[in-house]
Amino acid sequence: MPHKHKRKADNDDSHYSLPPTELAAPLPVGKGRAANPAPRNKKRKVATIEGYGHDDTPKAFARLMQFSKTGKRRSGLDDGHVKTKKERKQERLQKQQQQQQVEAEDAKQDTTQSESQPQALKIKPGEKMSEFSQRVNQALPLTGLQKSGKKIAGVSDHRVTKHERRLKKLQQGWREEEARIRDKEQEERELAEEEQDELDAMWEDKTADLDTAMGKKKKKGKRKLVVGEVDDKIEDEWAALRKKREERKGLHDVAQAPPQFDRIPREIFKVKNGAKVNVGNVPTAAGSLRKREELGAERLTIIDTYRKLMAEKRGD
Repeated sequence: MPHKHKRKADNDDSHYSLPPTELAAPLPVGKGRAANPAPRNKKRKVATIEGYGHDDTPKAFARLMQFSKTGKRRSGLDDGHVKTKKERKQERLQKQQQQQQVEAEDAKQDTTQSESQPQALKIKPGEKMSEFSQRVNQALPLTGLQKSGKKIAGVSDHRVTKHERRLKKLQQGWREEEARIRDKEQEERELAEEEQDELDAMWEDKTADLDTAMGKKKKKGKRKLVVGEVDDKIEDEWAALRKKREERKGLHDVAQAPPQFDRIPREIFKVKNGAKVNVGNVPTAAGSLRKREELGAERLTIIDTYRKLMAEKRGD
């Protein structure tokens, strides 16, 4: 489908009623382009430097002439000079000295400016209020301000932030919780030890009938000593040692009386509610309690028969 370009209806004589000697130029497709643009020169212009090329002296010869006049060689990577360690150190020291001098001069200028009377700031015509306030803030001598509080020796002047305060609070809570758990475990351990002591004390005397009713309290055993605690009820160790030495017997001494036991020997087997099992000295490796009781009874019969045989033999 052909696309026709309609001519603009304006009173331009160049578009219509042309003389027979001129030809009508075609309308431009784009709006920005002119109808008959001037031909452009596509060749790039080269910038020319005035006086370039008049001095044809070689560069190396020019450098030598400059060195002969000034005595200073041009510093660069192509000169082939390698600095020694001493030269590098001297250069570093010179740079530091120069930097210190510059800093000292800047400090002097700052002091002189601070000593001089500052000019009163005024808002400029056509200046915004925000810009004026920014200039005022920049002109404030904040560098000369000092802290009101004096620094105390041994105390850090670190400002604690909100995040650090929250962390410290959390850590303190964790420490308190750990201490509470530790105290609870210690209390449970002590209660378990007391219960074990009570059980040991309850089952120590095997000949007496123990009342294990639910309503009555159990007999409290001897409390274990805490670390650092001293038991004042201990007998005199020197008296016990003296008694033991006096009772020492010789090789051919004869016992004048049966031995006296300070502590009644307890039975090997447990007795509960007066129930006894006569198993004698039958070892536990023999089997169950009933089997041991049968073996104990058999042992007693064998001993009795042996004693009868020995008595009959002596009678004969």
